[in-house]
Amino acid sequence: MVLVVMALRQTEKSLAQAREANSIAKNSAIRQLRAYLGIESVIVESRSVIKLRVRNFGQTPAVNVKMITRHMIDENGEWFPVNHPFGMVDPDHCVTGVIRAGTYGPTLPTKPCKLHIKIAISYDDQMGGKWNREATFYLADWLFKKMPWELHVYPDTAKETEREE
Repeated sequence: MVLVVMALRQTEKSLAQAREANSIAKNSAIRQLRAYLGIESVIVESRSVIKLRVRNFGQTPAVNVKMITRHMIDENGEWFPVNHPFGMVDPDHCVTGVIRAGTYGPTLPTKPCKLHIKIAISYDDQMGGKWNREATFYLADWLFKKMPWELHVYPDTAKETEREE
């Protein structure tokens, strides 16, 4: 009888460890396969056109993709929001949001200044996760460089959080 009880306890421990191993494997597969959106680069095409390239660095499509950008020229001090609804971004594909600084934003300065940009991206992945990614950066003397020029942004420079809905 004692041997049966010992065998039962050992079986329970083994079952608990197997369940934990399965949970770890499932979470690892989800992390490896899900969509990962990030700002790949900022392209300053002209004095008034700035493009923000968003890339899906993940293995599956991102859906319900929305990006809101806010920009401010430091002389002005007022933030100008722009909505960029994208829908879906396939793996290893890019979408581009455009900021037109002189069109629906502040008037363009005539002396060197910083352009501050805040980006908020929300998206869903195919694994059921809902994600937010935020990044803030600035472009110094952006009006007075030879156009076009590009700033590469690394995927790990942004803060990503899972959102609850």
